[in-house]
Amino acid sequence: MLRRIALGFALVISSASFAGPMSTLIGNKYEGSGNWKLPDAKTGTYTATSTFASVDNSTVSINTQIKISTGENKEWTVYFRFTDPKNAQFFDNLMKNEAGEFVKVGAGYCYESLCHFAVGTGTEVWEETMVFQEKSFVAMGSKYEHSKGTFKFAYLADMKEAAAGQ
Repeated sequence: MLRRIALGFALVISSASFAGPMSTLIGNKYEGSGNWKLPDAKTGTYTATSTFASVDNSTVSINTQIKISTGENKEWTVYFRFTDPKNAQFFDNLMKNEAGEFVKVGAGYCYESLCHFAVGTGTEVWEETMVFQEKSFVAMGSKYEHSKGTFKFAYLADMKEAAAGQ
């Protein structure tokens, strides 16, 4: 059963106060699997690991590692900097450049038990919606080429909190 997480509920994390749907995931690792599909009807599966961490009192990082059924492996970290951490509704998506500096690459919002964001990298846009449940979340998204209006792929993943020590 989907557990609604009140946006006004504050969770204290190493002396930083942060509220919102992501607050219950911070400091935990999640593992799961998903399905992907391409516009030409090709499909496949992947496994994923995502680790949520508090960077400061307004920023959450999510490091994700995936292993695709085609044999390809990918890893990235995206940062969510909330404009009002105690309210935790709207955020900027950041990535680090070669110099290690934060660069804004997108934006998003949270509402009750979900968050949605869009990140632009060159001509491509990656969008994702995460629905948070107790000790788990579901992620659904896509990547498309904005200038052509064509989809590259779509995906759906079910992620569960990893057992302690993994």
